[in-house]
Amino acid sequence: MTPYSPICRRHRHSCAIPQRFPCGGATAAPARVVYSPPTSTNQRPIAFDSYAAIVATVDPDDDSICRWVVWHYRYDPDRSERRNVVVAAFDNRHEFDADIEKRAARLRACKERGEDVDPAEHISGLMQEPGYRRMQRNAHLLRRAMEHGAVPACIEDLDLPSSVGFIRAERLP
Repeated sequence: MTPYSPICRRHRHSCAIPQRFPCGGATAAPARVVYSPPTSTNQRPIAFDSYAAIVATVDPDDDSICRWVVWHYRYDPDRSERRNVVVAAFDNRHEFDADIEKRAARLRACKERGEDVDPAEHISGLMQEPGYRRMQRNAHLLRRAMEHGAVPACIEDLDLPSSVGFIRAERLP
């Protein structure tokens, strides 16, 4: 049996969960979690506890707080495309994990009943630190400006995500 992280030991399923969480601590790249079904009969998810059933959600668009956002990858009729649709957001990891498990079990049950479900549909999530959306907007602004051959005057003042770098090269006179 492979060793699990503290959260995985409780849930008994394989998933990519980091040992450290950036909320309230050091900054790091967002942690993305995709639910994986059990790999054997002795490794099955546990039943949901009553704590997860009475939690309050937070606004996924509130960029001033650390939040755990749950996505459902599915067809979005409003945009006529498949994409990650935000379905919930929580302020703590325990609630986030319980909601992902609940939604994944519901999706798995639909597939087992033979309902018309896209095989690519899945439930996933992302931890977003305060300022996450602002930094993504700044990165988008920088990319669009460079595509058009322009550089914003305030480029040095932009907060950029850790996955984005900017190097300026100038010709000497």
